Amino acid sequence: FMRNSFVVFLVLAIVGCGGGSGGSSTSTSTPPPPTSQTTVSGVVFASDVFTSGVVKAYDFSNGTQGGLLSSAPIGIAGAYQLTVPASSGAILIEAASGCYNEEAIPWITAVGQYPSVSNAVTASVCSTSTVLSASVLVPAGATTLVATVTPYTHAAVGLAEYEIRNGSTTAIAVHDANTRLSQWVGADIQTTLPTAPARSSTIDSATLYGSLLSGIPSWLLNVATTS
Repeated sequence: FMRNSFVVFLVLAIVGCGGGSGGSSTSTSTPPPPTSQTTVSGVVFASDVFTSGVVKAYDFSNGTQGGLLSSAPIGIAGAYQLTVPASSGAILIEAASGCYNEEAIPWITAVGQYPSVSNAVTASVCSTSTVLSASVLVPAGATTLVATVTPYTHAAVGLAEYEIRNGSTTAIAVHDANTRLSQWVGADIQTTLPTAPARSSTIDSATLYGSLLSGIPSWLLNVATTS
């Protein structure tokens, strides 16, 4: 009898202390820290700044457009700002549904005559599809990053994709493509914010970049008319 009583007592004791959902216990676990973010900002500039549109950032770690990371509108001066995870690695930035102005100056073939601003042909260009892109690397832990989006960064994306298809890693291909196009332009195509040229401009990196971009419509016009 005493043995049976002892067994019953032991079972009741175990049940009573067995960690049911008693209201007196509290959780002491620490919530995870917030994910750090990198603020990416820049300007979208074709032959002039975009005056509208949207910029979207995608994962580009595999050398192809991946999941959407963030999006932001483009301001009237072409500027944008968005945030992505600080450990994003390679990202693809695309500018879509935007408008900008083009000005082309035709070449006058008569002897002694040169292109004149008074002969400029202007047009407002709007597109509902993606028109410009840039591929950049987000350093681990970076809080800010500048990423300009232009026809030259768009060309660098194409070059990076070509290198990736031929065996390069995404990080090496993106860095190499941006470096090659920057050497050709004479300014860092990612971090330099292009400035539209003016007669009083000094030829710094921003003006040089803007001059090469602003000259594209005139070059295309003359190719079209002479070919």
